[in-house]
Amino acid sequence: MLLEVGMAWLPVLACVVLQTMLGAVWYGPIAGQYFMKLAFDHGKPKDSPKAALASSIVMAALVTLILSWVINKLQIETLEGGLALAFILWAVDFCLNFAHHQFEERPFLLFIIHSFYHMLCLVTVCGVLTIH
Repeated sequence: MLLEVGMAWLPVLACVVLQTMLGAVWYGPIAGQYFMKLAFDHGKPKDSPKAALASSIVMAALVTLILSWVINKLQIETLEGGLALAFILWAVDFCLNFAHHQFEERPFLLFIIHSFYHMLCLVTVCGVLTIH
């Protein structure tokens, strides 16, 4: 069951907050200039980012809950184990999303920006959930 009775909710909440903050920094001062230019080559996005931000928070919570369950079921109890899981998942994410990138004919740098954000989120979540 995904929502277990004895689940530690504070680390889950912390991971959601950390992912949201990481996204704000990553797609802001670190890579925001490149992201905006590559993702919206026709100009600025037309819609308010509120819906996108809300969905990213919901997805961060869902990813964190799933990873918490996986870490518990696999009995990963060390930071090294958590980081190994994060990099395995990132490798899978990288491979699956690279195919989409190729079909969509989007700029390679945009793919790299997203992929490294996913890697940072996975490392953060798996790290926090294994050391709590």
